Parts: sequence; C-alpha cells; structure tokens
Amino acid sequence: MNHMNREAWLNELGKQITPLFTAGKAFPIKPFRVTCGWPCRHALGVKRRVLGQCFAAENSSAPNGGIHELFISPLLDKPLEVAGVLTHEIAHVAAGIKAGHGSWFVKVCKHVGLTKGKPTSVLPGEKLNEQLTKLLDKLGPYPHQAMIPSTVQTTKSPTSITLQCQSCECLIRITFSWIEKSGIPVCG
Repeated sequence: MNHMNREAWLNELGKQITPLFTAGKAFPIKPFRVTCGWPCRHALGVKRRVLGQCFAAENSSAPNGGIHELFISPLLDKPLEVAGVLTHEIAHVAAGIKAGHGSWFVKVCKHVGLTKGKPTSVLPGEKLNEQLTKLLDKLGPYPHQAMIPSTVQTTKSPTSITLQCQSCECLIRITFSWIEKSGIPVCG
C-alpha cells in the first residue's frame, strides 16, 4: 500500500478498522470518509485539545444525506495515535451522533477495545493497540508530518498564532479572531 496520500491512507485505515465494530454484526457502520483537518473547536486548546471530530451524515452536502465526515487533527503524525483517534471517531458513527459520549457510545467503545480514559477522550486498550499495530504494519507509514503550532509571545495575551507545516515548511501567522470566524487553513 505504498504511494498513498494521507487521505487515501486514512480512508484505507478506516476500512480496515471497520470489521472490529461489525464482527458478529454487533454494530453496523454507516458510510464515512476521513480527512486530515482541524476540528471546529478546541483544535489548539491549551487545557483541552480536540484531536478528532465526527460530523453526521445528515449534515453532509452530498445527495441523499451522504456520509459521515471524520476529521483527524493535523497535529498528529504517529500512526498508532492516529489509528486510536480514528477508532474513536468510527465509534461515533457506530453509536450514532446523537449518542454523544453517553452510555451507548461507551458500550460501542468497550466492544471494540477503546477502554482507556473517559468517554470524551477514550483511547485503545492493550488488546486494541495490538490489533491496530497489525493493521498499521500492513498499511505502512502515515504520509503526514505533524504541524507544530506556536503562539506569538507578547506582553499581553496572544492575539495571533504562527503555524508551520512540517512537510513543506509553509509558515503562516493568523489571528485568533480570524480562526474563530473561518477556521484554520489546511496545508494542501
């Protein structure tokens, strides 16, 4: 599986993770696609940082409602960490978006092996990590380098942030108010 871009890699990983949910027809998975992109809130939070997000198929602009849209933060580049976050987001697809991080979502997580931590940030347990590692060995390295955000140091609270893509070294500086209005740009 060489020469894939990151979205192809993420979607292939998603396809390989899906059987962990559907074994024994336990939790059917509706269609989804995965991309590397910024969550709509707390993408660069200091106290709380969101690393993945799932948007319901009903919110898709595709015909007939479409498919679930899963986002994995560009801050991540370790394949096992990416796989864990993706598994968490697929759990939202399996449980249904309306389940949030409630008891049904927790049941889905336990079934697949997401057992470490609280429901909002549940991580793979040892057994799931072993399964994910086997999938990743077949898939190969994640074709992405993490973006490393840095805040601009001032005497008052920072009003802007500098982002640098580790792949092409593109450097941008944007204000937090611009991020609030339009979101963070993704390096193509």
